[in-house]
Amino acid sequence: CALPIYPDLQLRQAAVAKARELQQLFEDLVPLRVLAEGFSFEGQRISFGSFKKGIHRAKEQSGPAALSLMTTAPKPGVPPPYEDHIDEGSGVIEYRYRSGSPDQFDNRVLRAALELQAPLIYFRGIVPGQYQVIAPVFVTADNPGSSSVSLQIGLPTADMQGEGLVSSEDTRRYALTLVAARTHQRRFREEVLA
Repeated sequence: CALPIYPDLQLRQAAVAKARELQQLFEDLVPLRVLAEGFSFEGQRISFGSFKKGIHRAKEQSGPAALSLMTTAPKPGVPPPYEDHIDEGSGVIEYRYRSGSPDQFDNRVLRAALELQAPLIYFRGIVPGQYQVIAPVFVTADNPGSSSVSLQIGLPTADMQGEGLVSSEDTRRYALTLVAARTHQRRFREEVLA
């Protein structure tokens, strides 16, 4: 059974393309000030998100699913507000619901991304004010018991055509391996140059 084409396909394609362009331009660690500029779509400036809350659905969207997700960078000596986690072995990213009611708006748009298999952008805070872009990602499971969803990385070209997640599990695991390697390389460079 084929999945339906998700709403806002062209807007999502523009968002992912811009986010990946910034990822390459800034060598995988994009400054918040640059992400705050958003992206252009049909002559409008569209926000990637407020970066003060983790789940974002742009007001210009017609469909119900979130556009982007964000995890803040860890701060020394301060516990993170959400325990998001990447399991490099399985290729799964565990992303926490917004705290409070599971039925609040942000959590509903997160679950809508699962229902539609809509591609999302995941902005992962590495250090304060610096984000790693992981795009596209797809919500692959809802885990109400742990107040989280499971995400998997898709392929930027194959999985952005509007027919739902099409890459294989092995391919998505490989994509996560590349993301992890780039993260470790970037952290190493920062520590050596600091």
